[in-house]
Amino acid sequence: NSDYRYRQVALGGTDTVEWRFTGLVPGQEYFLSASWKGAPYRIDAPFTVSDGGGATLEQLTVNQVEASDDFFADDIGWELLDADTSTPEIDPFVLDAGEDTLIVQLSNGVTASPDRAYYVVADAVRIDTSDPGGTAAPAPSPAPVPPPTPTTGPLVIDNGDPGFEVLPGS
Repeated sequence: NSDYRYRQVALGGTDTVEWRFTGLVPGQEYFLSASWKGAPYRIDAPFTVSDGGGATLEQLTVNQVEASDDFFADDIGWELLDADTSTPEIDPFVLDAGEDTLIVQLSNGVTASPDRAYYVVADAVRIDTSDPGGTAAPAPSPAPVPPPTPTTGPLVIDNGDPGFEVLPGS
């Protein structure tokens, strides 16, 4: 939608936004996806997914030149964030015992100096207990029965909603 934030990327940039999902169930599979409007002068956006204890679960880059489009819900395009970028399937994030929080961060920091002004865009992040895009790796057989989830459907944290934060110094 139209309430997004953007920042010019910078070599070693430290501007960061965060989406924080709390009250989750350890051991439950969670699919994360992000939305943004595509445009020229975008770049591979560096996302980091971590748990509430600070352990990094995955660092990934997502090309934001094209609009998010893995699936559509409520007329919004979404791009799935992969818990294991070494495989071709989209893998869910799973919290360890004692953890109940997933944190998604987007930074404007890049590792190579850009040759022009490029931007990263932060809009919304969605969490769901089922694969909304139908692209998950097949479950092992027999599939374990997941514990109950505290929500009955997907949860979206949009720019400006509770759970979205522009971190100090950004």
